[in-house]
Formats: sequence, C-alpha cells, structure tokens
Amino acid sequence: MELGAFVLIPQVSEGSVRFRRNAKPTSQLQQTAVYPSPLWPVLGKNLLQHWMEKIRGLGIQVMSVGEDIPASAETLFSNFARQGLERFLVVCLKAYAEIDLTDFVRFHRETCNPITEAIDQEGPLGVRLVDRGSFSPGASCASESEGLGRFAEYRFAGYVKRMMSPQSYSDLVSDALKGRCALQPVGSQVGEGVWAGEGVRMARSVRLSAPCYVGSNTILRDCVSIGPFSSVENNCFIDCGTTIESSSVLPQSFLAAGLNVRRSIVDGPYLEHLDSGTTVDLRAFGLGRRVGNEGRMRFDRRLRPQAGSGPATPARAFDVDPISVRPKAVAGPQP
Repeated sequence: MELGAFVLIPQVSEGSVRFRRNAKPTSQLQQTAVYPSPLWPVLGKNLLQHWMEKIRGLGIQVMSVGEDIPASAETLFSNFARQGLERFLVVCLKAYAEIDLTDFVRFHRETCNPITEAIDQEGPLGVRLVDRGSFSPGASCASESEGLGRFAEYRFAGYVKRMMSPQSYSDLVSDALKGRCALQPVGSQVGEGVWAGEGVRMARSVRLSAPCYVGSNTILRDCVSIGPFSSVENNCFIDCGTTIESSSVLPQSFLAAGLNVRRSIVDGPYLEHLDSGTTVDLRAFGLGRRVGNEGRMRFDRRLRPQAGSGPATPARAFDVDPISVRPKAVAGPQP
C-alpha cells in the first residue's frame, strides 16, 4: 500500500466561522458553538463529503479526518507511517477546488520532489502530496510553503472558491445553482432550475423561483416563497408566508411566519445579513430557532387534517405544480 490521505479541518478563526465576524467578545454570539464554513452543506453536501468522494476516487483505502493543528497532524502522519505508507495526500478544508487528483498524483511522481503543493494565482489551495521522509514534526496543513523545504508547485487554473467567510459560502451556493462549477444538488430536478431532496413536504401554495434548492425532509407551509438564488438545506421548517430570496438556510432551522429574508444566511436562531455583516439573534423575537427531528414532526402534524375537522391545507410529498415553478427568465435580477 503506497498512498494514504487525511483531511484536516481548519481551526476556528475570525472571519471563517459562522456569525462571529462582528460579534463582540462579551456577546451571546461569541459564546455560541461554531464550526468553519467548509462544513456547511452546499445544496445537500458539505465540502468534507465532496473531498472524501474525490479521494476515494483515487482508490485510497486509508483515510483519516482531524483538526488542522500540529499535534493532530503529527499523530496522523505517525499512524500512517506505521502502516507502511510512502506518500500522504493532505487536504485542508480551506477551499473548494475542482482539482483532478489523478493528475495531481501523476505530477508529484514525475517531478520527483518530496512535497507537491497545489496553488492558483492567489496562493496555496490546501492540497499537498508529501513523501514520508519529508514530514517535519510540529508542521500543519496551514504552515507556510516556505517552511516545507524543497517542494514543487502544481499550478491549477480551474474553478476555486476559498471558504473564508459567509459571503464566500453564499457565492459558492450561487455558482452551483447557476452551473458555474461542478457541484451537483443532492436530490432531483423537479423543474427548470429547481431541485429538491427526498421527503420534502410543501403546501400547494408554495412558490419556487429558479434557481433554488430545497433539502431533504424540509417542510414548507402555505404561501412560502423560495428563490431565486436560494437554498434551504435539510430538515428545515419554514412557516406560512415567509419569503427567502438570495439567501441560504442551514440545516435544522425554523423560520417563523411572515418573514422576508434577503441576502442572508440563517443558521438556527441566527441570521447574518451578507451586505451589512449585521447578525441578529432571532430567538429574542420568537422568529427563529434550531429545530430537531421531534420538533419537525410536531410541525408536520400541523399540516395534516385532524379527524372530523374537515379539509385542511394539503400536506404532500414533493409534487411541484407547474404554477409553483417560475422559470429563470422571470426570476429577477441576479445577485
């Protein structure tokens, strides 16, 4: 066995985590558990899942995931070396990059350098191939290239999106919806520019404006409007009359009735406006919160007619009426 791989999750840092960019140190937001934006799902799948699929495509069977800190990196390298691996593919989740890993490995072997670093015009992409004898204890994926010793640069000119802020996440979602990158929505295309995962339930009065995405097991109540350029990820509940435009709603988020969400990212109880950077705690107004499976089931029952109560707004599996899907030509201005 020659090649192993491990994926490193960047340390939490200012500007790269959810809703901390403008929070004061003493605020509730600063005390909230956070994780880097590369772990946010993009149309049903996060970047960790995308990279692991690419790595498995090389036939690599030995793969680990850890934090991008020197101690973690050293432990992973040591464990791999004991298994007789000669080279390590290291991916730090700092960017989505459509690198052909097969070509990357070929380039490393042909140049005969102990380390190969993938870069574009803006700098390193967080993807390296390292020969076993070249690893230095105390190093991490985030280390500067100058400290690596002799290395080769693999110059990449394809699609790259660095995941360093909520805005970069929003840009990646928009590019995926517009087909500007290779990311494919998880689910089925149910209309022109409209995708949905399994188990979506929606009232017949819901309007979906292309391009948009609705994640699996999400519930949309009466007169909800989604899109254009919007994604509602898995296991969300959007209450009556709420409009979501040029925005993303992260998994297990509840939004109350009658809201107008535009150019924002919603994560459970928190909403960040992308243009102003303002962060709002929706719980203070009863307008949003985190909702688990039990909460979703309770909301789902509200959509079902009660025995002897007569007809109610239909709750149904995803079945888009033609009138519910607005084509791209009338979807409004692009962000």
